[in-house]
Amino acid sequence: MKVYAIKREYDVQYFKFLKDIRTLPWWDVEELVKTKNLQQCLHDLEVRFYEQRLWRYIKYQATLNFPDWKPHRSKRTVKVDPVTGEKDITLHVRRLRCMKNMPLKEMEQDLYKDFKGWVFNPKTCEAVITLYNGKTGF
Repeated sequence: MKVYAIKREYDVQYFKFLKDIRTLPWWDVEELVKTKNLQQCLHDLEVRFYEQRLWRYIKYQATLNFPDWKPHRSKRTVKVDPVTGEKDITLHVRRLRCMKNMPLKEMEQDLYKDFKGWVFNPKTCEAVITLYNGKTGF
């Protein structure tokens, strides 16, 4: 697929280029460099040479608290309630530069001579292959 994926609790975020993780908040990038991820497949030919070097640089910058390579730092707005004196802190995080849909590889459609088509099964939420039945004609 040649995309980078970050698995979250409820979804997955896909990034076309590694440099696009710069749009993530800084605390997210700090946690990301601590996990095993791109380092596992550095010797794979699918990972581009430039992005291998960039990932090493990002990890190095994270150890120094990002002096040069700066991920997104959100702006803080602090409002104080005049009656109670409580602070209301709002973080303004900008939109990520991630892909909305994962690119899918094309799948061979004529994989079997009795193949008729795909049907979505709402009970299992799966795509089911339908085959031609010679007895019923369907």
